[in-house]
Amino acid sequence: MLARRWATRHDLLHATIAYAGTESPIRTPNTGSLREDMIALLRQLNTRTDLAAVLGVQLGGYYQETGETLADLRDVILNGQDPVMASSSRARGRTRRGEPRSPDAAHSVTARGSAPSPRFHESATNAARGA
Repeated sequence: MLARRWATRHDLLHATIAYAGTESPIRTPNTGSLREDMIALLRQLNTRTDLAAVLGVQLGGYYQETGETLADLRDVILNGQDPVMASSSRARGRTRRGEPRSPDAAHSVTARGSAPSPRFHESATNAARGA
């Protein structure tokens, strides 16, 4: 049965990894804040440590035999998507459009010791009022 469906062990491994990726897909968060998007993404990734351990440790011989890397198999799991880049791109788009930053962004700015700009205060106030 295996030989009819997958011509090589390489094909079988890729099919298995792609299946594992569809069983618990990584969804790109969209909270309106890059910080919160990254936290949500890291929480999702943290639940997949078992797969990462298998790919990193148990497949050492496979990597040597085929010349593939863990990054190649990561692309199979993510199916060509990159949630980190998608989140940061979305945040850059919000900045270009002049959308107000979320309240957690105000906290992180003030926590570093520099005050937010008057424009930020105005946009945050307008956002809070629903304007």
